[in-house]
Amino acid sequence: MKCPSCGADVPDDALFCIECGVSLRPVATGATTVLSRPTADALVCGMCGAVNPAHAAYCVRCGALIKGPVPIPGVNMPERLARSTEPLTPPPPMRRAGPGPELVGLAVFLIGFGVLILTRVAIWPAILFVIGLMVFVVKAMSGRIIEGLSSVIWLFGLGVLFTVPRLFWPGLLVLIGLTVLFNMLCRAAAGP
Repeated sequence: MKCPSCGADVPDDALFCIECGVSLRPVATGATTVLSRPTADALVCGMCGAVNPAHAAYCVRCGALIKGPVPIPGVNMPERLARSTEPLTPPPPMRRAGPGPELVGLAVFLIGFGVLILTRVAIWPAILFVIGLMVFVVKAMSGRIIEGLSSVIWLFGLGVLFTVPRLFWPGLLVLIGLTVLFNMLCRAAAGP
């Protein structure tokens, strides 16, 4: 039989073209036919187990791509994925069980705030230290330690500057300078 799409020679009992993968299913259903026994050079479909000629690119029974990524038997894949020439991508890695960074950050904030209340320290400047620690923990747990360090520089620096008001303006200039220096060092370490 000839494929109506590409003209390739396909077995008479094929449901899909072995060259282009187009469906050869008749409009009306007919009697079921038994596929031939495998020969030494036959290809077995990884999706449905059908025997295909050695030169087949697509399965005669299910239309899955034979010469390409091996699908997992028993898993129904849409035809467009079964015919894809792109390699199958592995599933995303499993997320570790346990609290997320935001929950740990909230716990750090609550513990720090509780310590501030218990020690009767002035809340306003000291809360900046607690927030700085919280932001660092969240960013570090998310794999962004450099961003966390930048936050620590600013929040701890502002906490110190609000504690000693006469140093505020010169200290603010020092913080800006430290931030510029820190960013330059980070860029230099990252490379071109």
